Parts: sequence; structure tokens; C-alpha cells
Amino acid sequence: MNNPIVGLLMLIGAAAIALPAAASAQQLRGAIRDSLARPLAGAEVILSSTGDRVRSDSLGRFVLAVPPRTVDTLRVRLVGYRPAEQRISTADVASALVVVLRRYPQMLDTLRARTDQDRCIRDALVGFECRRAAGRGLFRDAGQLRALRPQTWADMFDGMPGLRRVPRYGPSGYEVRVGVAPSRCLVELWNGQLPMTKSLDTPFAPDEAWSPNDVIALEMYAEYRDVPGPYRGAAWPVDSSQPCALVIYWLRGAARR
Repeated sequence: MNNPIVGLLMLIGAAAIALPAAASAQQLRGAIRDSLARPLAGAEVILSSTGDRVRSDSLGRFVLAVPPRTVDTLRVRLVGYRPAEQRISTADVASALVVVLRRYPQMLDTLRARTDQDRCIRDALVGFECRRAAGRGLFRDAGQLRALRPQTWADMFDGMPGLRRVPRYGPSGYEVRVGVAPSRCLVELWNGQLPMTKSLDTPFAPDEAWSPNDVIALEMYAEYRDVPGPYRGAAWPVDSSQPCALVIYWLRGAARR
């Protein structure tokens, strides 16, 4: 084994064995389309037998190396679409394969809900019911708020994700308000409107005039994408570099329609 000539011959023999195996690898070419034959970019294409995967390009095309098998299974998935499985054979390798993905039905429902939500009345309580029916955001009505027996403003939000309790001293003394993480901002609306101001420098503090028992409904939007169209301007103040979480309080005496 220490003979250099023997070692060289062994390496050449190993290379000769490996070359046919490498040469036998085939290229499967195809495209991912939706039900209207439009290309889908970023779809993940997976070969079941090996786990090898690639993503479709901007034109929906992909190229995947496949071993010399007669039959295999190709799995394709893309967010928002039903995953697809397709059996492939030697014949598919020789021609361009097309895989069709179909949207999940709820994606259309979400778009419809977004449109319906934006049509709800902005500054009347009937708008609260309309937006709750659309299903985007978090909502609590009078019965749910009474069940919480809120003593502070923050109590009304118990159990809602992404919020924290912020103690402070206000015009009525010690109070606990709802807040968000320090890296974020929070905008509060009252009956669908921004707070009133006493002067240009003194914003109106709602607990000067109201208590949690005056709130008959509230709605909360943690993400800007969920904020209804009529409130989007308020949720991204002109002096803020980012959009804010949004809370809307509905008070006794608010317009019903």
C-alpha cells in the first residue's frame, strides 16, 4: 500500500467509478403557476427521496437535480397556497413540468373582511359591531368588560397579548394605564376621535372626566396592517417614525349610528 504507483492506480479507479454516477444525475426543469397560469415566485420545490430543495425564480421556474429513479414524488409549497404533490418519472425529466398551486379559500375571505372593515362607520358605536363582525383586531363589549370588574384602565385589557400595565399619577391620583413595549407607541381614540386638548401644550387626560366604568366597548389593533382604513392616519402620527398600536374606547353616550 506504500507503493505510490499502486495508490495512484486506486485513485484513478475510484474516479472512474464515480464518473458514471455523477453523469447519471438528471436535471428536472419546470415551472410553478397559479390557477390562472400566472408564475409564482419563491415556491419551495422538494424532492421527497433526497430532501433536496430549490425555490422558483421570479418567472416561476426551477431546476432540480434528481437521481436516476423511474418514479419519485415532488412536493411544492408556498405561503397562502395549498401544498401540492406530484409524481414524477423519467418522462417528466425529459420535458418541462408545470405544477399548479391553488390559493387557500380563507385568503379571499381575509381580503373581503379588510374591505368590509374599512366601510364601517368611524365615529359611532354601530361601527364597533361592524368591525367586530369583520374579525380583525381584538374586541370587548359591555358584558365582557363588566365581567372583568375593572378598577383601572389597564384592567379592561387583561388577557390581551402584547400589552403591559403602566402605573402613573394623573389628575385623579394613582392610576394604571395600558401600554406597549418601550420600542413601540400606542395611540388612544375616544368614540373614534383623538383626545380633546385644553390648549396646544396640554393634552386632555381622559381620566379627568371618565372612569373605566364609563367604557361600554373597546377595540384594539396591535399591528398596523389590521388597523381599519378610517383610523390609519391616527395610528401613524406625523411625528412618529413608525406606526403605533391603536386602542379605541367607546363611552356611555357615544353616538349609536
